[in-house]
Amino acid sequence: MYDIISKTEYWQWLDDKVNSVEPAPTELLKHIQDTFMLSVLQNLKGAKILEFGGGHSRILTSLSANNECWNVDKFEGADAGPKRIVRQRNVQTVKAFLGDFNDKIPSDYFDYVVSISVVEHIPHGDLERVFADCARVLKPGGNLVQAIDLYLPDAVDKHDAAFQFNRAKPPLYLKVAQSAGLALKEPAQVDGDACFRGFHASNSDATLYQWNGVAPKLRPVRERGQSVSLKAWWTKPAA
Repeated sequence: MYDIISKTEYWQWLDDKVNSVEPAPTELLKHIQDTFMLSVLQNLKGAKILEFGGGHSRILTSLSANNECWNVDKFEGADAGPKRIVRQRNVQTVKAFLGDFNDKIPSDYFDYVVSISVVEHIPHGDLERVFADCARVLKPGGNLVQAIDLYLPDAVDKHDAAFQFNRAKPPLYLKVAQSAGLALKEPAQVDGDACFRGFHASNSDATLYQWNGVAPKLRPVRERGQSVSLKAWWTKPAA
């Protein structure tokens, strides 16, 4: 699985009553991403689940009753996240980043390692270390599932220099995951030629305008492109 979340599947998940105890507001891309992640995880029982960069996790609260859940985050306030450790019921918290190879996070242990709106914030030079640590903590046969923000242009603007950094991301994530020994669950459907299509689920324009106040340098990208989510699912080969 390696594709842009579509309206059709997002609406189908909502029809199927996939939801979170503490969902993000519906106008946000994070609501789309939460719904995708819960479509993968909500029926699990007895699984070991690690969310990294979860902050005040919205999804773990709805999973921890039936599963062993961990939240790994440094809680330093990055990207509007919490500035102090968040303790959630039945969720084990580790103040760290994946990529630190922290010995408090056991190797070959988790069935699922997940993230929502995190990977796009990781400096490209750190991605190999993060993916390698994800592979370390997954048990053989375990799953790395990620929802990743991505700005895509219309086809007419795909060669615009403003979008080259974002359009380079899908091939880069594939490369670093392969280097970490992870395999895609299904063949990739998106690459460096990806463009925004009308059937893609996306952020609201009102939200993008609000983001202009937080990261004004990206305003030209937001004016001519759209904020969507890449859904990515890798597995760690069984021993």
